[in-house]
Amino acid sequence: MTVNKWSLMRRAQQEQDAEAITLRESKVAFESRPVMKPYRSPPDSTTQRRWRGAVFAGVIFFCLFQGLAFAFLAPYLPMFFAFPLVVLGGLVVWSLPDSDRAPVKWIEGCFFALFVSMVLWPNYLAIAIPGFPWLTMVRLTGFPMVFGLLVAVSQSPGFRAKMAEVLSATPWLWKALVFFVAIQFFSIFLSKQVGQSVDKFIVAQVSWTAMYFVGVYVFSKPGRVELWASLLCGMIAVLGLIAVVETRHHQVPWAHHIPSFIKINSPVVDAILAGSSRSYTDIYRTQSTFETSLDFGEYIALTVAFFYSFLFGKYRQFTKIMALILIGVAFVSSYLTHSRSSALGCMVASMLWLLAWGVLQWRKSRQSLFGPSVVLVYPILGVLVLAATLFIGRIRNVIWGGGETVSSTESRVEQWRMGREILLHNPIGHGIGRAAETLNFHQPGGLLTIDSWFLSALLEYGVVGFIVFFGMIVIAVSYAFGALWRARVLDLEISFLIPAAISLVIFVLVRLILSSELNFPIAFMLLGMINALVYRSKAAPAAISA
Repeated sequence: MTVNKWSLMRRAQQEQDAEAITLRESKVAFESRPVMKPYRSPPDSTTQRRWRGAVFAGVIFFCLFQGLAFAFLAPYLPMFFAFPLVVLGGLVVWSLPDSDRAPVKWIEGCFFALFVSMVLWPNYLAIAIPGFPWLTMVRLTGFPMVFGLLVAVSQSPGFRAKMAEVLSATPWLWKALVFFVAIQFFSIFLSKQVGQSVDKFIVAQVSWTAMYFVGVYVFSKPGRVELWASLLCGMIAVLGLIAVVETRHHQVPWAHHIPSFIKINSPVVDAILAGSSRSYTDIYRTQSTFETSLDFGEYIALTVAFFYSFLFGKYRQFTKIMALILIGVAFVSSYLTHSRSSALGCMVASMLWLLAWGVLQWRKSRQSLFGPSVVLVYPILGVLVLAATLFIGRIRNVIWGGGETVSSTESRVEQWRMGREILLHNPIGHGIGRAAETLNFHQPGGLLTIDSWFLSALLEYGVVGFIVFFGMIVIAVSYAFGALWRARVLDLEISFLIPAAISLVIFVLVRLILSSELNFPIAFMLLGMINALVYRSKAAPAAISA
């Protein structure tokens, strides 16, 4: 009996020892699993096991819910089912290990590809998949650029440090932009069409916000500002050629030669391809690759100050001759658009550039008489130019319009009257992308329209959003001219602060009578350019001293 008892006890002890050895071996195996550096194996505490179990159960429940929802709602809400993929991609980007390698070449390439494609490729020629937004060239280049930016921010400490250093040169500018993005996000909850507002919000972050932050990094590199400005002005040659052919045939050259896979069957696209003329006249208004003649005219006005920088800067004779030829093409194209905003923008840009250049010449050389002469004569010149636009018939019709523009002016006055009443009832906005539907103003042909982005901003983002957006531009222009005034070293690229600031002023001026957002990416690129050039203007004296 005693022997059996001791045998049983010995056997139980052996089983316990074997179990302890198995547990120890499994723990060692668990801890020695291959894990990529710098990741570590997760702790195996009771709390951690419970959390893993809860997460696993949550994932199972979400998959069941996603499967049922997909079975019933997939044909109607396809974008909803893409959201988990976006979240998963964000988690993957966030969990990337730190590395000295950042996809900066990829980001820069996408940045310039987006810039060229948005100008030279018509935005209404896109791949249209039922239930999904149009796959335009801007989206096909913009989303990869944003993905590369997120990877660089998540993975590269050097990239983060460089971005923080450049952004610190204009702290109020990027903080105002972040505040405006928060207002845009908040406005989604005020929208009656949340899906439409969400789509517009995403597009705005790719085409606006990302343009600023990528521009901050790209333009901080020497040579990139001149490259961007050269592309901005050089593309006028292609656009002008298209404008001449279009004016001759009263239709864009590709109207009847669009491949089926990028042709969108939409009344709006059909109207764009059919061309447009001034109301009550047969005067054709060229639009080139843009959606309307006003968009094309705005682009031309944004380039004028950059042409002057090439024309009067310290460049080779060939560059000056090309700038002179292309600015002539720009002015002819502006005339072919028959856009008052374009003509006014070109005139104001020329006057502002002359004033800024005269002030800088005066400050640069106290002995020279040219700078003081320009500045002192400028008020008289300004009065003469204004008088010419008011009393010389042809110039007055180009800038302020004649009898054929009365209906356009009256419709804008009526829109502001309707908008003021709506704003008094709701000053906090109606949601991003909802301005036209909120105003509910129709042209005589029945087309829903809104003609001023000032009014659009008030209706979409409210009074606070309106102040923040335009305050952001005022801040940028202030930073630009402040840096120009303080700069002890003014190289060719830093001097591009002048046309960048002037183009932003023209952008705001055109917004008074144009609600289209087609050229907004260029405006946000200019904001990033000003940030980067202000940083470089501060760093230049330190580099020379070193």
